[in-house]
Amino acid sequence: MKWYLSFVAVFLVLYTAAQDVHYSMFSFASASLNPALTGIFEHDHSESDYRFFTNYRNQWRSIRSPYGDQPTPFSTFSASSDLRLRSLRLLRYNAIGVGGMAYSDKSGDLNFSTTQFAWSVSFQKSIGRDHRDFFTVGFQDAAVRRSINFSNATYDSQWNGATFDPGAATGENVPTQQFYYQDMNAGLSYVHRPLAKKATPWTVGFAYFHLNRPNQSFFKGPYEISLKQKFLLHGSAKIDLANNYLLYPVFLLMHQGQANEANLTVYGGKKNVASGMQARIGVGYRFVESYKKNLRSDALMMALWLLYNQWDFGVSYDTNLSGLTRATQLKGGLEIFLIFHHQFDRPKSKYHRFRNRLPDCPDIYRE
Repeated sequence: MKWYLSFVAVFLVLYTAAQDVHYSMFSFASASLNPALTGIFEHDHSESDYRFFTNYRNQWRSIRSPYGDQPTPFSTFSASSDLRLRSLRLLRYNAIGVGGMAYSDKSGDLNFSTTQFAWSVSFQKSIGRDHRDFFTVGFQDAAVRRSINFSNATYDSQWNGATFDPGAATGENVPTQQFYYQDMNAGLSYVHRPLAKKATPWTVGFAYFHLNRPNQSFFKGPYEISLKQKFLLHGSAKIDLANNYLLYPVFLLMHQGQANEANLTVYGGKKNVASGMQARIGVGYRFVESYKKNLRSDALMMALWLLYNQWDFGVSYDTNLSGLTRATQLKGGLEIFLIFHHQFDRPKSKYHRFRNRLPDCPDIYRE
């Protein structure tokens, strides 16, 4: 019966060795990657900077629903922004980051949905004599709504032996169709920006999600399913090569419940392709490991990343390589991101470097 299968799928997502929904181009979705990345801008160190993200992912469109002719793809959309504050005198060489995020994810025939509104804050402590390195601690708090639409469900009891009667009584004890909970996350990061022009800047971070382990059960009463805590390690670097070529390796390691995942992506390209436009080509690979199963290939990802003035745009596509290929036929997920960077005007005074209390830094992603 349709509702039962859908509910079992939801139960498996919440209770067994599954992981939270996340993006393949994770390094361009910092609000969902690590709270400590709030207000961490890789392009400059002006008095204050602002950034706006949008991310979208659509996957498994090739899998047809057994209950209809149309597929029911999993879709994820998020929009976020953050601001770095550094003009307060008490901050000296340090900074504070603040940000917010709205997030929506829908999946399956019964529209199992997660909607989230989150705010985050970080404190960035400068390290070293030149104050170019930063150690950051961040916190994120979210209000989350989870829902499922049982109006599309069908039941065995609606089969009368000869035909299916959608108006027949179901006799089922259907749970509540939505619930709300609070979710809390925290993280750390370290940013290294060397003085030498050809030296390699890098960032590494650790995040701890679902500190409060909120209840995920649609049933009221003694039934409780705690959301598994997630541990995440990530990093990125910019490597200068000969003839103005660049490499940007990024990695992501995740552990949640009985599931593990490893992502490695390398972007490469040349500076200033034409009229200030820069292009990067990316290749990524994802491995997964779950209960009683060895580490195995999950997906191959190809990406295109464009940079122009204050805008970053990227598109990627996953080719599924797991056992699900019999259903997906090697088709995976399409993903898109768009980022707008804004640099506020700097003070015109010749003393502005003193007032900002931070030296200019090179861009880890932009030149």
